[in-house]
Amino acid sequence: MRPLPIALVACWLAPSSFAEPPELLASVPDDVRAIVEAANPYFLAKETYFAKQYRIVTVNALLLLTAEKFKISLFDDQSIVLEVDSVDVHPKGLTIAWNGHFVEPTVSVADLGAAELSLEEAKALLPELHRVGIFAAQVSFDETSRIKYQHDFARFKEFHARGEPALYDVVFLLQTVVLPKAYELRPLASAPQYHVLLEWDPEKAFSIPTESDPDFTASESNENRVKRERYRDFLDSLGPDPRPANIHEE
Repeated sequence: MRPLPIALVACWLAPSSFAEPPELLASVPDDVRAIVEAANPYFLAKETYFAKQYRIVTVNALLLLTAEKFKISLFDDQSIVLEVDSVDVHPKGLTIAWNGHFVEPTVSVADLGAAELSLEEAKALLPELHRVGIFAAQVSFDETSRIKYQHDFARFKEFHARGEPALYDVVFLLQTVVLPKAYELRPLASAPQYHVLLEWDPEKAFSIPTESDPDFTASESNENRVKRERYRDFLDSLGPDPRPANIHEE
């Protein structure tokens, strides 16, 4: 038998995992960003209040259904690679619940050991620290009023474009010791296909009272109270939600 060409042998031996995984998020050009910002003064300001930095992106939601791995570029040349564990899809494709784990970066048992955990505790905790969830819900969009309707809104079907690719709102929260900072993806309410990726600003974060903590006000620190009041004043400064009050109705 004739030997195979060296180049062909190398091609056969190279594992597919060496290929660069596809990108889940794509930043928009400056001219598109300016249009999106102009159309979303209320929602963009509201969604990015807690952001230290942010950017407007589009989401390749199809990757949640088709890709074994994908990449998410964050900020400052940092990126992550996630691998799928399971995908739960609504029978009509109305929702996608994607579950996976970090491939890059990762933390090790030794890293957790440095946090004064026992070997057994570190091994048990490690899989949870690498787990990631991403959720997508199909939406429709009324071009005239620039209102987005979730799939469970009464008016979703009225503006659902038959035959067009499905339009999804996609959300995730990356808040884990695998990353040095926390990141979140949020959809924009008045933009059909645009989302905002933000890096959380810990200086703006605060605790809020819950029903399970009736003594919250008495024990609240002055710093937390100031941050809560500052956020309330910010929301008041935005004015009312520009969407009609009957958005859920026929």
